[in-house]
Amino acid sequence: MDSRLKHITHIFLDADDTLWENDSYFRKAEAEFVELMSPYVDEYFAAKTLARHQEENIKVFGYGSKTYLIAMCDAALEICPEEFGAGMYSEIRAIILRLALHRLELMPEVEDTLKALAEKYTLIIATKGESSEQMRKWHICGLQDLVSAIEVMENKSAADYRNLAVKAGIAPENFFMVGNAVRSDVLPVIEMGGWAVYVPHKDFSWQHEFAKMPDSEKVFEIENISQLKDLLL
Repeated sequence: MDSRLKHITHIFLDADDTLWENDSYFRKAEAEFVELMSPYVDEYFAAKTLARHQEENIKVFGYGSKTYLIAMCDAALEICPEEFGAGMYSEIRAIILRLALHRLELMPEVEDTLKALAEKYTLIIATKGESSEQMRKWHICGLQDLVSAIEVMENKSAADYRNLAVKAGIAPENFFMVGNAVRSDVLPVIEMGGWAVYVPHKDFSWQHEFAKMPDSEKVFEIENISQLKDLLL
């Protein structure tokens, strides 16, 4: 155990692409949309147009598959306005339904790691996105006996994490976050005075979450989630 962490009592865990697979399903949906647009534009243009509309819609509607549905419709309207109609909408909706209802797959060693940590710490899932979508994953993940609670945040800013610390009854400097995204799980936690563990997902490719790692002694990087046991036990 790292001696600097002896004061930690709670562990907050990101969900998507930290506890279970998520980004790969969005990439599959993106590929399906690009194929749908292939009669009108090339793959690069379709993907870039979708990404741009997704970024625009996240600011208004937040995260999740519903926002991706709106982004795909907006992108299709830009790419092929004369062809967009009930048929194309139905095809896009089918892509999103497959995305939203995909089989939940835990990341390797998640369950065993959480079992070990739960004997000493209070574990809380701290995720962001559309509430009903995240809660569906929570209800089928099989981790309920190990995790005390799930908090679905609209965003992951320093203020959001401060509020989460207050709700858990801990000081910001005792906040300990584990996640796969530097932008969402590391930077705002360090900004608010907490500790962060970065667990990179080998196939994670969403540019929205990319950011430069902060130069801080309160950030750890591990190769896989099982190494939390070496850090905390």
